[in-house]
Amino acid sequence: MDAKLEIPAEVWDELCWYGALNQRAAKVLNACEQAVKNSDGDVVYRDARGLARALSGNTADALEDFRFVVAESLNEAEGDEVLQRVRWIDGLERGENPFTEAELDSLR
Repeated sequence: MDAKLEIPAEVWDELCWYGALNQRAAKVLNACEQAVKNSDGDVVYRDARGLARALSGNTADALEDFRFVVAESLNEAEGDEVLQRVRWIDGLERGENPFTEAELDSLR
């Protein structure tokens, strides 16, 4: 059997999101990259990658992902999540960590 196993973007994304939320952000960055690479441009994958990037200390790239998510989501009915990402952006730009334990618990 010579077929390659194709892992869907959704699977990579789950690994990325939940790994990041469970203190494994740096270890799941490759999964995050695979999710974005294998997706069709869905903002969900950039959102999870942004979270992992932020939690692993890569603020500049996290900001890029979160800004993309906000810009792409403004026309959709995801108001509370968009406002949450805007708060994250504001905190990261001020050099603060918006990912308190309470914030992370709310995402789990």
